[in-house]
Amino acid sequence: MTYHRRIVDDVIDELFPSLAAIALEGAKGVGKTATARQRARTMFALDDLPQRTAFRSARRSRPIPD
Repeated sequence: MTYHRRIVDDVIDELFPSLAAIALEGAKGVGKTATARQRARTMFALDDLPQRTAFRSARRSRPIPD
């Protein structure tokens, strides 16, 4: 599927180099996931049970430092 740039892409392109992470919020079906996938090095699909289970297991074995 072809990605269609959105207005927010220019803002994200400007800010993203100086940020470790971003949160995209908005209505269902407006392209948040597609927009994030354009920039993500790693993506965890937590709505996918096997990935969610693996993520939880990894988190328990390697706690995230404060």
